[in-house]
Formats: sequence, structure tokens, C-alpha cells
Amino acid sequence: MPKDGKKAGILVGLAGVIGGILLLTRKAEAHPENIILSNLVIEPGEVYTGEPVSISATATNIGTEPATKQITCEVGSMKKMVTLNPGESKVVSFQFIPQEVRIYQVSVDGLSGSFSAIAAPVLPSIKLIGFHYVWRAQSTWSLTDRMIHGQDITHIGVVLRNDEVADVPSVSLKFRIIDGGGRELSPALDQYLRAMSQPFTLAPGSRGIFYSFTPAHEHYRAEAEIWAAGQLVDSRAIEFDVTYD
Repeated sequence: MPKDGKKAGILVGLAGVIGGILLLTRKAEAHPENIILSNLVIEPGEVYTGEPVSISATATNIGTEPATKQITCEVGSMKKMVTLNPGESKVVSFQFIPQEVRIYQVSVDGLSGSFSAIAAPVLPSIKLIGFHYVWRAQSTWSLTDRMIHGQDITHIGVVLRNDEVADVPSVSLKFRIIDGGGRELSPALDQYLRAMSQPFTLAPGSRGIFYSFTPAHEHYRAEAEIWAAGQLVDSRAIEFDVTYD
């Protein structure tokens, strides 16, 4: 065959392949009206500004041919393409982070809903300074070495610091001790053997809060969370070993 004939044959073949691809593409892109949306879900319904909101809807191809459709979420002007086979369904998801305090109206291809964004609370300036233990019920030592001698240890706890100029009410401390076997202990809360209730009012400055603790010869993990008015303010954790050698 002459060279020109070969070139012509190759060009015709390529044209056929490209035409087939374009035909399949057009077929998949056709019939967007056959894709319908249902089950709009907006979670959560109320968030603080700066927190994400999940928006989703179920797309279903009710036609007899593959179809592609662009799904538009009006809030945030977000768009996604979805291609479905006949009878196929798929959840299409978006994420939006509100920056203003207001009610946001959500529309996803005709489905509508709303959510509210409220102002984030201003947390008090309270810090967990560190973990401490008490020796012979009289001397307080910082738990920084990750290794302590267990003899005569009577308490373990944390030191909090309130950097505000006034008392902070409704403060509570969540404290856990987990031993080397993964068992959570339940030490009694006290302040050097003096009863203390929760929640409590934290005055400006530093304050230690301690739990009765008689350690065994093993590994421990201590976890602490400080809460104020129902909001997590600070948290810390430490792992340490107790020896009697």
C-alpha cells in the first residue's frame, strides 16, 4: 500500500476511535433530567461560626441510560458533577464553614433547608499547668520525670491557673488514671483529704486539685480536662512509671 494510503487509513482509524469516545461522552452527558435529588440532610442544624456543616443529598438516575448532571449547592456556590447508571443512586456531599452569625438558607437543586450559625463562646483564660503528686500528705512535687518512687505517695492531681482578674464560676475538672492493664481507676477527689465538690469557683491565681492515690509498681496514664460553663477549656495527659526499687 502506498505511504499516503497508510496515513489515510491511520487517520480514519483515529477519527473512528475519537468519534466513539465523543459519542460515549455525549451519551453519558445526556439526559440530566433523569437524575433527581432527594433526602436533603444538613448536619448539624446549629453550629458556632468557623465550624463545618455537612450538606448532602441523594442523587438517583431514574432513566434507562447513563446520565451526568451538575449538582449545585447554593450556599457557598459549590458544584459537583455526578454520573450515574440507570437505577443507580449516590449521596452527593458538600461542606460549608459559616463565618457570620445568622440563619443560612440552603438550596441543592430544588431541595431546601436551613441551619443557624451562632457566636462561639469566649472561653475563660484557665490553664492546666501540670501534674503533681503528694508525698506523705504534706509535700507537693511536680510529675515531670516520668518516673516516681511510689513509697509514701498519697495523692496525685493537677495545678490549675486562672489568669482572669475575677473568679470563674462553674468550673469542673475531669480526671482519669489508667493503669498498665488499661483499667480506669476511680480515685476519690479531695484537697489534701478535705472534701471538695464540683463544679467549683476558681479564684485568680493557681490552685492544686488532688485525688487519693496509692500507686502500685507499674505504668500509669493520667488525663485531665478543665471545663467552664459546659465548654472544654484545656486538657493534658501524661504517662509515668512507679517504682519501689
